[in-house]
Amino acid sequence: MVQAFHRHVPILIRELGSSYKELLHIISDPPKGSENLLTLVLQILTQEVAPSSDLIATVKHLYETKLKDVSILIPLLSSLTKDEVLPIFPLLLNLPPEKFQLVLAHILQGMFLGIFRGTTFLGNFRGPRSSEIPDANSEEDFVGTSKDLTIGNFLGIYRGSPP
Repeated sequence: MVQAFHRHVPILIRELGSSYKELLHIISDPPKGSENLLTLVLQILTQEVAPSSDLIATVKHLYETKLKDVSILIPLLSSLTKDEVLPIFPLLLNLPPEKFQLVLAHILQGMFLGIFRGTTFLGNFRGPRSSEIPDANSEEDFVGTSKDLTIGNFLGIYRGSPP
């Protein structure tokens, strides 16, 4: 029975998708004691695709109002912004090591995906782009040796416009 459940439920959950209204309704008010099943459903819904904005809003509302277990947010971390993650980060740090490894994996996934989307987590942490650094192409602003400058010129590394 358990094997059948684990084999068929993920398929059903994926087919329904993270925007299916009835599923969102169940997620918004899960039966007491169903936290592990809810976590499994969220993992399935976020495993291969980005969660819908409806799913993110539903789970955030659930966390803020009914289920104060921060681990419920782990599957969504890759889709949250820095401003959404920072307030809960101390709680995430206090999770058991195996759950914290998942936290790091989801945050890193969000940073990696941010490279391609140009948004979410990575966009909030990125440093200045080379075009945002004041033009310091002169040797007077260069910190290093003349050998470093020569290597940088050879490799085509410039902080401003090419010389």
